[in-house]
Amino acid sequence: MLLATLSLPGCWTGPTPVAPQAIATPAPTPVVKVDFDPQRCGIDEIVETACGPIDDAFRTCGTRGDRLGQHDQLTLYVSAVSAVREFRYDRATTETYRADEGTDASATSCCYSQCSKLVVAASVTPTPIPPGYHQTRTCIPIPPGGTSAPAADEPRCPANVQLANRMVGYVTGDEATCCYLTQVANRTNYPIRGRAARVDGAPTFASTAATPTWTWGAPIHVHVADLAHDVRRALAATWREAAQMEHASIASFANLALRLLALGAPPELVAATHAAAIDEVAHARAAFAIALAYAGAAIGPGAFPAAAHMSADGSIADLALETFVDGCVGETVAALEADRAADGAGDPVIVAALRAIAVDETRHAQLAWAIVAWCVRTDPAIAARLAATLATLPAPALPPRSAALVAHGVLDAPALARVHADALREIVAPCVSALAV
Repeated sequence: MLLATLSLPGCWTGPTPVAPQAIATPAPTPVVKVDFDPQRCGIDEIVETACGPIDDAFRTCGTRGDRLGQHDQLTLYVSAVSAVREFRYDRATTETYRADEGTDASATSCCYSQCSKLVVAASVTPTPIPPGYHQTRTCIPIPPGGTSAPAADEPRCPANVQLANRMVGYVTGDEATCCYLTQVANRTNYPIRGRAARVDGAPTFASTAATPTWTWGAPIHVHVADLAHDVRRALAATWREAAQMEHASIASFANLALRLLALGAPPELVAATHAAAIDEVAHARAAFAIALAYAGAAIGPGAFPAAAHMSADGSIADLALETFVDGCVGETVAALEADRAADGAGDPVIVAALRAIAVDETRHAQLAWAIVAWCVRTDPAIAARLAATLATLPAPALPPRSAALVAHGVLDAPALARVHADALREIVAPCVSALAV
């Protein structure tokens, strides 16, 4: 039984054609440069690249990206995936990519690049963040040919650029990138590790920044020497997102403590809530440190202004329903996910981190059940609303993850679906039934 596994015995303890010539002498044939050259990028253009194995029908890279069987999409900033077919062979990047991949991949891995045009503006009228969206930082390469609309703080970067069909303003950057605050949809139907920090009902997260301040004092050493380049990038992105979730949970527990105090909850629940916030600090630091180890660059949270807009208002029924979704369901799922991810992981550092997270998330799930039980004792009618909520919970929108990541402690979508189903069937449903007794 999963209840026992998670220590939950009780629920709440081409060139332009040449025009025909009038003379008989043929025009010279234009020389077409086959390989991509980043020096040919013009003003307001950035380099976009796609790397990966070529289709089995080909033996060599060829001149264009239509030979790619699959590719890493993380370096496509403004182009559609279909545009990769027209990218030019990038010899220098291919050599680097092959070196990162290892000799076994040298005959089949190719990279293709393109100078992609940006839509830029010197100034734009700010627009508010629409409901259901939050801000996150998105970085693009510095345009090698310069920009027609330089930012005041960094003239190499456009002041405003169109990303995801929206003009966004420059906020920061480094020696190679320009970063902007973009708006993305809240992950309201997405499995969130830890307790969600909600503003107007929607989960919110801090952006990330190139800072090591939220990692451990000593670096975390994970095995990366023989990892393919795209695998390392995927692992870094996965742990960065997990770290953002854990970081947001700190704010959530702080807000929860205020709500408990406002509603007159017993001291044991308030004290356990503050302890859970401290756990989430450790989780966030560990996850950011692991993301740094895979990325090879400092990663940490940026400012989190949305946290100041969390509300401690609401009835005891509101508290019970939100705690049920985010804690009884969300943290139970998070604990089981970490436990099963540790089972498939090979790196002892990752295994240890996941086991520790599983233990703490289990304790947080127990706290959530204890809070919900107190709410039901205060207002018994809440039990029926919890049962109705359980019956209408939507299936989670699971992220597409490669099965190649399982050995590194990242469950793929089918495994995540099993975790969710098992947690609901074997833990959540029985506990909801017990609350109604």
